[in-house]
Amino acid sequence: MAHKVNFIKKINDSKETWKLKVRVSGLWRVDRSSAPSIEMIFLDEKVLALLFFFKTYYEIQI
Repeated sequence: MAHKVNFIKKINDSKETWKLKVRVSGLWRVDRSSAPSIEMIFLDEKVLALLFFFKTYYEIQI
């Protein structure tokens, strides 16, 4: 039985948990002294993009 996957276009505030199947199209580190982050561009199979910010206060190895 396949699990239902949601597309980026369908994401809204109706629930907190979404199952996505995406490809990372771009990934870069932003070194801000107050809040360093990793930023990514996700693409789904319908080729819609989502920019994702992962804020961190510790070093992440990429």
